[in-house]
Parts: sequence; C-alpha cells; structure tokens
Amino acid sequence: MRLQGWQIQYQPSARVYHPRAVGASPGGLRNFVTFVKHHRSFSLNIRRWNWRNHLFTIIKNDFGSNFWKASPLIFARELSMAIFITVFSFSTWSVLPEFFKLLPKMLAKRKIIQSKKKVNSKEMEKWFV
Repeated sequence: MRLQGWQIQYQPSARVYHPRAVGASPGGLRNFVTFVKHHRSFSLNIRRWNWRNHLFTIIKNDFGSNFWKASPLIFARELSMAIFITVFSFSTWSVLPEFFKLLPKMLAKRKIIQSKKKVNSKEMEKWFV
C-alpha cells in the first residue's frame, strides 16, 4: 500500500484477527521448543505456502537502496529459515518445484508493482528504520 502512495496511520485500538498465524508462536523464538511445536502443528501445505509466499513477498516488493541496506539481515534470516526447515521441517522443501514454476508469474507481478510505485526508497525507509 505504501508503494502505491497510500497514507498509513497507526490505530492502537484496531484489532486484526487472522485464523492462521504460522509465524505467531507463543513466546516467539525465546522458547525454541514451543516455537518448533507451534510450527509443526500446521499442515505441510500451510508450512509450504507460508514459506513460499514469504519469499514471493520479498521478490515482488523490495527494491532500491533499502533492499541493499537490509540485505545482510534478509540473507541472515533466510539462511536461518533454510537451516530451520532442513532440521525441523525438511518436507517443507517440497515446495521448491512449485516456487520455481510460479517464479516467472511473480516476477511479472513485480514488474507491474514496481512500475506503478509512487514512492521512492527514501520515502519507504521512513517506515522501516
């Protein structure tokens, strides 16, 4: 929404309910055993789609100097995710053929999204500092 120039405001009393919160483990990474159990409680398809869509979000929306500034953190997180998936949820890797099949479509979407953006990297940086 920010790429399209929409104004965003924080509303502390707003509540959003999402029935499937794969990333919202009780205690987060502070309680690693709970995190692993939480992650494993979801079906294989949910875990696969969660990771695939996470990668597509980066591919479609990140751009410019902000991406390059954040790239060490992005790459560290993605490496951590790859290690986690390999050790605790190896079957999630089975999404890779689907990921590569959909990649050209996502790159086409990226081209559309990036061609219509109304803000530059400097404006976006305000939201991610």
